[in-house]
Parts: sequence; structure tokens; C-alpha cells
Amino acid sequence: MYTVELDNRSLKAISMFSGFSVLLTLEVQAAMAEGSTIIVQTVRDSMHWKNGTDGEGPLGQSIQSVIDSPSEIEVGSNLPYAARRDLGFVGADSLGRVYDDMGAFYMEQGLETAKPLVEGLLYA
Repeated sequence: MYTVELDNRSLKAISMFSGFSVLLTLEVQAAMAEGSTIIVQTVRDSMHWKNGTDGEGPLGQSIQSVIDSPSEIEVGSNLPYAARRDLGFVGADSLGRVYDDMGAFYMEQGLETAKPLVEGLLYA
């Protein structure tokens, strides 16, 4: 699971605005929701497999975001093999299947692609 969060410096700057609670509730929350959609899509777009499946397959569709608080979004998958596909895996799994998979690093690539887009929403 990866987390995107407004840093304390940003929250402090927001709190100095007159009426910041309205800004935090409405505008920032809209930006966080849009940002989470962007992150999920860029992670899915970063998935490229040898067998031709991609972000439209079961793993791609399992990538979800959860807005945990007014300043935090978590993005990840609940599938047990998601981390193995992302970070790589060498060895036998719990069923005895042997793997020698290099990591695809789709989460990192998707987050790097999304970063300037999401920052543009939050700091515009």
C-alpha cells in the first residue's frame, strides 16, 4: 500500500487562510478525490506484462484508493500477488510454485507519473 499525504508545511499554510475549514472540507477534498483517481489510473497505465494483459486485467482492476483522512490517500491492491508482481519474487510460493519474476515496479512508476499532476491540483 502506498500513501499520498499533504505534508505538515502545507497543512500549516492552509490553516493560516481565513475560513480554512471550508477550504479543507470542500476544495482540498475535491482535489484529493481527483488526485486519487489520477493515481489509480497512472498506476494501471504503468502495468505492462509479457503475456499481453495490462492494467485492465484483474490486478489492474484491483488497484483502488482510499481517502483515509482530509490529508491522506492510500493506493494499493488487496490481491495477495500484487506486491510480488510489483516488487518481484524469486522462490516458491505457499503452493510450491517456483517463480523468478523481476519486479514491474508499476506502483512506483505510476506514482512518479501522477506526482506533478496531483501536486498541481493541491498546490495550484
